[in-house]
Amino acid sequence: MRLIIIALAAVLLLAACTEDNIKATDIVSEIPWPDQERATYRVLDDDGEEVGTLQMSVDPEGDDAYLLRQDYVFPGTEFTNNAAVVVGRADLQPRNTTYVIDGPDGAASCSADYVGSDVTVVNVREDGERTDTLDVPHVAYDSWSDLFVWRTIDFSQGFETEYADIVACQAPAPPQRLAVKLEVTGGETIDVPAGSFDTWRLEIDAGRDQKAWFTTDDAHILVRYDNGDQIFELIEYSGNGSLTWGVGRGIGVALPPTSARHSTNITNAARIASTSQATRTIPSLNASLLAANSYNQS
Repeated sequence: MRLIIIALAAVLLLAACTEDNIKATDIVSEIPWPDQERATYRVLDDDGEEVGTLQMSVDPEGDDAYLLRQDYVFPGTEFTNNAAVVVGRADLQPRNTTYVIDGPDGAASCSADYVGSDVTVVNVREDGERTDTLDVPHVAYDSWSDLFVWRTIDFSQGFETEYADIVACQAPAPPQRLAVKLEVTGGETIDVPAGSFDTWRLEIDAGRDQKAWFTTDDAHILVRYDNGDQIFELIEYSGNGSLTWGVGRGIGVALPPTSARHSTNITNAARIASTSQATRTIPSLNASLLAANSYNQS
């Protein structure tokens, strides 16, 4: 049996490090998002071809937690791919993670429960179930929350940090601990379908080099992400349930939120909407991701 496994951000954080040199560092400086948030990205392969879209979302989970989701789809295929992490509202420490991939060749799912100093991971596939337990440092982040957690660091020129990452759900592989290093290397103006943005460039070392660009305003929205195989580019963003800005889709274009307008170089999306890049057909808002690696199952 053959299942396609997506080369997602979480799975791509593969580090060649020993467990002895992983630092349990609290990297959260300030949580920048509202209680409800949606951001949609187009995903390009290494040839620059669009292969899907991603929707990242934040929702409250009770009074003391957030639900952080990444939802992906392959346009024109039967594959869906979804990941969700419940994290503490104040510290973003993981509580549980779920990951599901489904397609014409079968389905696989993973659930991870963080209790005390351990995470228990259950992988379920059509041929059976596997359970693993892994020790977790006293401060660590689930890799499916990384694209959110990176927004919370101290964005200043030359800032560096290192933290413990737990790759709990990377079906069908067992969970592992990783050391991830971050460095804010400078500022850049980035053009994506949603507009032109002043950003901080963040370089990520997790066994392979990756880059991410976040707006310089207080929201620190992810504008672009390059994991070495795929590139995510922002299409639309909304906070607390209402569209704030994005590419034109025949329904008009709103301006950036007030905080974003204070960034020096954010242009309105109407200009971008007039370009051929912005007016090309974008797949479903709900989700989607990239083509990827596969594994064989006997």
